Amino acid sequence: FLRAVTGHELGISSLCWSSDSRFFCTASDDTTTKLWDVDTGKCIRTLEGHEEYVFTVDFSPQSNVIVTGSFDATVRLWDVRSGKPIRSLPAHSDPVTSASFNRDGSLFVTSSYDGLCRIWDTGSGQC
Repeated sequence: FLRAVTGHELGISSLCWSSDSRFFCTASDDTTTKLWDVDTGKCIRTLEGHEEYVFTVDFSPQSNVIVTGSFDATVRLWDVRSGKPIRSLPAHSDPVTSASFNRDGSLFVTSSYDGLCRIWDTGSGQC
């Protein structure tokens, strides 16, 4: 392997690559998401805000937005450059198990233990 990265206090549930493969994100049971530089192996940003395990993470195709889903039943959109939350959405009634952007990043879909898949507008946050 090329390198190992460490930084989360608990297990990692999900990860994803940026479109240019310069960065990757990890979602963790420690309630954080981390943005990593592939070349250096260093953590660039720690995204904090979820109250429970972060179970899923995805980069938008432009790699300027990150979506995270958590056992707190919320979905959060994050600005990659600043590391600040764009919005928090009360997405489901049970833990969010997956979140994924469409090809152009205008939409993302979430799934949950509540048995639903929901399609969201990235710009407005509307379902």
